[in-house]
Amino acid sequence: SAQVEDVILTLTCLGSLAGIASVLYDLGAGAKPALYNVQLHCSLTGTNIVGAAVELYAFCSVDGTNLAGGITANAAFATDKRNNAMPIGQLVVDQVTTNVVMWSHVFPILIPTRYVALGVWNATTLPLTTSGTAHGLTVTPWYWEAA
Repeated sequence: SAQVEDVILTLTCLGSLAGIASVLYDLGAGAKPALYNVQLHCSLTGTNIVGAAVELYAFCSVDGTNLAGGITANAAFATDKRNNAMPIGQLVVDQVTTNVVMWSHVFPILIPTRYVALGVWNATTLPLTTSGTAHGLTVTPWYWEAA
C-alpha cells in the first residue's frame, strides 16, 4: 500500500560536492500518476558563485530493494552514483548574497516505477545552511486534466 505523502530528505548542512538520497518512497500498487512536478529550494552559506548548481536526481527501483546506482535510500551517495540515476533538474545559483533562499524552476518529471528515492547533489563550493526551514524538495502529482 502507498505510504503517507511526506518523505524525509535531510538537506541541512549538505556539504560541497556531496549527495544525499531521500527515504524510499512507495507510490503504491495500482494506478498512480507517473508525472510529477518537482521544485527545490535551498540556501548556501558563504559567498555564492552565480552559475553553480545544486542537482536533482531520481533513483528508481522496480522492486523497492535495488535502487538505480546501487545507492542506499536515506543515506549519502558518491558522485559516480549519479551516472545511473535519472537527472530531473537543478537549482542554478542566481545571486552572490549568502543565506538567501533560492528556488528552482518547476520541473515536470516521469517516475516510471513504483519505488523511488530522490537525491540532491550539491555541486557548488559551499555547504547548505544549518536552517531546517531554508531547504526543501516539493513533489506533487501532475494530472493531465490539470495541465
